Amino acid sequence: MNMGKRLLACLTVLALLAAAGLVQAEGTENDAEDLFVLTDPAAMEDMDRFGWDARVERNGEGAVISVNGYPVRTVRAAMNIRNTEEAYEFDIDFVDYPFYQSAAQYDGNLAVMSLAMAMSANRALNMTEEPEEDFDPALHVEQFLLDAGFQDIRKDDYSKETSMYTVSTAMGHRLMTEDTEEPFTLIAIGVCGAYYKNEWQSNMTPGDGEVHEGFQAAAGLVMDRLAGYIMTEGIQGRIKIWISGFSRAAAVSNLTAGALVAEGAFPKEDVYAYTFATPAALRNPPESGFENIFNIISPMDLVP
Repeated sequence: MNMGKRLLACLTVLALLAAAGLVQAEGTENDAEDLFVLTDPAAMEDMDRFGWDARVERNGEGAVISVNGYPVRTVRAAMNIRNTEEAYEFDIDFVDYPFYQSAAQYDGNLAVMSLAMAMSANRALNMTEEPEEDFDPALHVEQFLLDAGFQDIRKDDYSKETSMYTVSTAMGHRLMTEDTEEPFTLIAIGVCGAYYKNEWQSNMTPGDGEVHEGFQAAAGLVMDRLAGYIMTEGIQGRIKIWISGFSRAAAVSNLTAGALVAEGAFPKEDVYAYTFATPAALRNPPESGFENIFNIISPMDLVP
């Protein structure tokens, strides 16, 4: 399966499964006592999109404006598929409520949002007549983050000559103030996982240690950028992290989230990590302590 078809398959299948609540954390299931018959099509649609017990508010035109009391906004995600003239664009419901619950609690809507960010974070391809030096390969992820309410977008390595020592990332921050006595800052990090050119070389450098050397080096770059971003933007108070990636970026996101928790920088309840088509990054993964990291994989993925 070529990269374009693999990306599209990951996007459509996983998004549909997550939206329907079928991609769940290990050990979770729907309680039989919660099952009931619905005949209202709108209620059934809300149940599929937001969960069995979601409280959904609509406006006079029928559009969803809040879920569980938290606002909803429409955010456009985009990704390129090679050999196509235009980017594939799709809209998602961006909901705030998952970030007010523990990151260790799996949420289907957050999985969809994370997949959309991961796909948008992949390097955009120049399908125009615009000179390459004037084209911004991070345009999709920057627009996604801005639409989702994030600001001061930092982009790294997207326009840089790629090598095994680079990893493209975009991050932004947003003050979250709904339904809490302690406002916090949410920092979103999208990691590029497709069309990353020479960065593939790091995939082939696992090393002899416990952690995949190539992925670990890239994760170290992401952590350094995060620390610099917090300092540069003067972010203080409670901070939560949301990170996502696809393929190589999934492994990098996995290790980054794990290191942030393992090193005590953030409690696991405050680090939201959803990764897709995730390659193995550890020889002996820990059995507990990182319940906030959800690596969503398919048995059809050729990368173990």
